[in-house]
Amino acid sequence: MKKISFIAASITLLATTGTADDTTRPNVIVIYTDDQGYGDATCLNKNAKFSTPNIDRLAHEGVLFTDGHCSDTVCTPSRYGLLTGRYSWRTELKRGVFQAERPCLIPDQRMTLASLLRDNGYQTAMVGKWHLGMDFPGTRTTRDWSQPVLDMPLDKGFDYFWGIPASMNYGVLAWFEGRFAKVPPTEYTSKKPNKIALDDYRIMPPYDQSASVKDANAAGNFSGKLEVAPDFTDISCLDRFTTQSIEWMKQRNIDKPFFLYLPYTSPHKPVIPMDRFRRQGEAGAYGEFMIETDWHVGRILNFLEKEGIAEDTFILFTSDNGPETTWKKRKERFHHASNGPYREGKRSIYEGGHRVPFIVRWPNGVTSPGRTYSSPVCQTDLLATLADMVGTELPEVAGEDSQSFLPALTKAATVNRVPMIHHSSRGEFAIRDTQWKLVMGSAKKRNQELYDLSNDPGETTNLIEKQTERAQALRQTLTHIVRSGRSTKGNAVPNDTPYWDDLFWMTEAEYQQPDRTVQSVEKKTKIHRLASTHRSVFDAFSYINRLPEVPYEDESSEDFSGRIFGRLANQEGRILLKSPPGMSKLAYEGFKTFLRYEGATSVGNCAACHTFPDFIDGRSHRIQPGMVEVPTTSLRNLNKTSVALREIINQKIKYAKIKQKGDAPKISDAYSAIRLHHDDISGLVAFVELLRDVPEQQFRELVLDSELFDPLRETH
Repeated sequence: MKKISFIAASITLLATTGTADDTTRPNVIVIYTDDQGYGDATCLNKNAKFSTPNIDRLAHEGVLFTDGHCSDTVCTPSRYGLLTGRYSWRTELKRGVFQAERPCLIPDQRMTLASLLRDNGYQTAMVGKWHLGMDFPGTRTTRDWSQPVLDMPLDKGFDYFWGIPASMNYGVLAWFEGRFAKVPPTEYTSKKPNKIALDDYRIMPPYDQSASVKDANAAGNFSGKLEVAPDFTDISCLDRFTTQSIEWMKQRNIDKPFFLYLPYTSPHKPVIPMDRFRRQGEAGAYGEFMIETDWHVGRILNFLEKEGIAEDTFILFTSDNGPETTWKKRKERFHHASNGPYREGKRSIYEGGHRVPFIVRWPNGVTSPGRTYSSPVCQTDLLATLADMVGTELPEVAGEDSQSFLPALTKAATVNRVPMIHHSSRGEFAIRDTQWKLVMGSAKKRNQELYDLSNDPGETTNLIEKQTERAQALRQTLTHIVRSGRSTKGNAVPNDTPYWDDLFWMTEAEYQQPDRTVQSVEKKTKIHRLASTHRSVFDAFSYINRLPEVPYEDESSEDFSGRIFGRLANQEGRILLKSPPGMSKLAYEGFKTFLRYEGATSVGNCAACHTFPDFIDGRSHRIQPGMVEVPTTSLRNLNKTSVALREIINQKIKYAKIKQKGDAPKISDAYSAIRLHHDDISGLVAFVELLRDVPEQQFRELVLDSELFDPLRETH
């Protein structure tokens, strides 16, 4: 046998980085609106039924990202993604949102935007809605507001906090400053009718001084009335948040840059514009509320101008998810499309659920202001962007899904973003790579959909039947990103939880995390690459279990002997094999049948894979290194059913028998050596069902993720 050449296969992510000239530590402000849709700004929707001149100013003086996304489709997970640069579904939160009271979703040791900038000389503040969990003193029945609130923004990198714990419908409503509220939430209320908005409510006095309440459960869920402070009222939120932000900036240390995180509560319910904004615009109370929101953005801009710091302040304006479901009635009644041209809204896996306004203004840093940027970007990318801006590198266990878009700002360059994962409040997944988006469906309804967003932004034409190979490749990439614990370059890291049901397209074995110790060792070795351009479980299984015949170039004879002995490791008299995830006893029997009738000398040879009829995969392959590529049939299972596989294998048996009788000279001589029996079919079907093509860079992961396989047991 020829000496095997070993080549390391690694994943290359096309991340582009850059650094702003001279200005590397500007002030940073993140204005985060709540439930504002893509169509709720006139710079993105020329047909909007209200005007947003200050938001538009940010776009005209900065960069308007027309393909910008939040990391989820509801409050809590999107806020986690923005602040940590990591997808929230990697945590315990797989669906929905938190209520006000429960352990914070962000552990103290995890890097946030605030801790990153604080550690690089910034003073940091948050003013507004938190909604990531807090630890209040006592329980609903045993409160002691003389004690501090714990596990909250001051523990996550912020020097200063002023705001409310969560959405108003979850209660514990008071104006908290630091760990205390000057007027604590000692009264109680229920939602009151909102007569000016669609399907809405109010949180406003009068409140009850006492009520029969029960403690929340372990998840923070409760029934009954909401806790509220006597001086709290919903209509004051936007004004008080903006005023307090300006007061904090006035008192800042002018010798240090600052970071202000300003998450507004608008236009989330309750939709309650102040009187001065009533009867403005043509979209009812919602339009008036957006007009008020825009006015408060203008107050921030005006303050920066008066202070003389506008030029050196980086402002990101964006929203936590798409518009609330009242967008449907608003579109019908006022002809205003809060979701713009996109499908559905808040909570949805489709574009309207997560494509949101995304604008950056930074006069000293942005090249060619007033332009649009049409490539994908995600809110998780802010952490890496700010790290890039201040000239520091993220540690391996921070910003796992964050890729810097700084070059898009400072150099007007296009960043080749790694594939982006979308996630709905119901736990559904989708993957976006360039213009292609694969929607995986739900665990109950496993209807996959593929869209070309460059030609079909409204997601109206499902191309899954016409683009099966593309869908398969996207599905494999999604699996890799989920199980690797990151989507950006770096070693695999664990997610926070074991396998969960929403990952229905992969098995629990496939989900298991790669062995990072093995991976670090394999970096020093070389992994065999077969001749064809695609790999499969068959290739990995064959390669893993091949006995070495020649040493590596720098391998001693002792090490070479040890490597052979390692492959023959024996436990209780059984030869142990290593296999990629999913191998069963039946599939293993099929694997042995395949080798037995194809000839053991062809293990690892592409010709061993290319003998079943009707497995045309549309590609060309090299049968041997150095040969030209030719179209061939492939052993790889192209999503065929068990019935179809059985028919194909039956056909192969039939052809082999015909050839053996000498009745069909046009049938390849390869069939004459086949001695398959009908008893072999079940094993072969199980084996072929296991196979799947994977991109070249993922073949390495198949090898690294292999496990010891006991052929005497049903599963491994």
